[in-house]
Amino acid sequence: MSGLAEFEKRLAALVDASRAADAGVEVVLLESESRSVGWGEGKPLLNNAAVSSGACVRALVDGGQGLSTTTVPNPETVRALSAQALEAARASAKDPNRRLARPASSYSAPVPVDEKLFQKPAAAIVEELRDIERRVLAKDRRLKKVVRMIYGERRGLRGVGNTDGVRLAESSTVASFSLELLADEGPHVEAAWDHRAERISSRLKISDVAEVTAEQAIRALGGKSLPTGKYPVVLHPRVGAQLLDLVGGALSAEAVQKGRSFFARQLGKPVASPLVSIVDDPLKVGGVASGAFDDEGVPSTPLSPVRRGVLEALFYDLRSATRDRVVSNGRASKPGLGSPPHPASTNLFVEPGVSAVEALLSSAPTVILLREVMGLHMADP
Repeated sequence: MSGLAEFEKRLAALVDASRAADAGVEVVLLESESRSVGWGEGKPLLNNAAVSSGACVRALVDGGQGLSTTTVPNPETVRALSAQALEAARASAKDPNRRLARPASSYSAPVPVDEKLFQKPAAAIVEELRDIERRVLAKDRRLKKVVRMIYGERRGLRGVGNTDGVRLAESSTVASFSLELLADEGPHVEAAWDHRAERISSRLKISDVAEVTAEQAIRALGGKSLPTGKYPVVLHPRVGAQLLDLVGGALSAEAVQKGRSFFARQLGKPVASPLVSIVDDPLKVGGVASGAFDDEGVPSTPLSPVRRGVLEALFYDLRSATRDRVVSNGRASKPGLGSPPHPASTNLFVEPGVSAVEALLSSAPTVILLREVMGLHMADP
């Protein structure tokens, strides 16, 4: 994978190759390197490595939009892609709200990256995973099997440039760990799993994750039905994150404008308890979605869409912002390299309250700690 300075030069060359007299053109360039090492059921599971690169050319002609992608991002290929994107833009439906980003006066400092990734040999990672399996199974006789553990590393480069003068590039790194294990006691069998990711690998404590997951599997044994009634519920962070993901989708200005969000016509109104404040921070230290600019090249800024229960802001990209006659708050996201940008959250979280988890769990004679939900992906925000 190339260094950042070389990557910036490549991006500039691709933008120059994509220029057209009657259109605005944007180039998104990506490079990444990744590896995954796995262990489970007493043996190695996988040892994979991959390197990838790609570019997407997006052309705008009188409000029409065309996109074309390649996995061979060089000036010759991008010149041909630009011609294809221009042809598609001229034939597509027109929307005068589509436009390209202009260079900003300033951008935030680059997000810190992990320079130590990919230095540990795969054999050493396998040995560490095997040792974790041994310690987990020795913890309690009811822990029967570590189904799988996967440690992953990824580093990447992302660039956004356009014919209006934007030239932006940044590096990113992520280390991740996931595991699944089984516990049984008599006829009862329970599975537990977890997944963690960090921008800096030293912050990823995989032994601690395995320890907590093993305890969850043991505690789940012997479950039984509760009498029908009303009980206070405490959401596990994993469940809370799943629910918050639905809220994040509904906070899209595009979804609100199209009437697909329960936040339509709710700006300035109470939408939650006064105890609830929601923050989206694309500059959060350690946030896996952190970045100095969005996928259109607009500067990233922290935002509080819900403050003390009141809906105060939505997520805007350039198109939705122009439609509402406001300024984009840098939330353009491309779900895939060849996808057009849409508004989306980055590092979305609920501001913590004042009560500790232990206090919440002891606040009533019976409190339900909800660790998993089913079918939430089918919910319609």
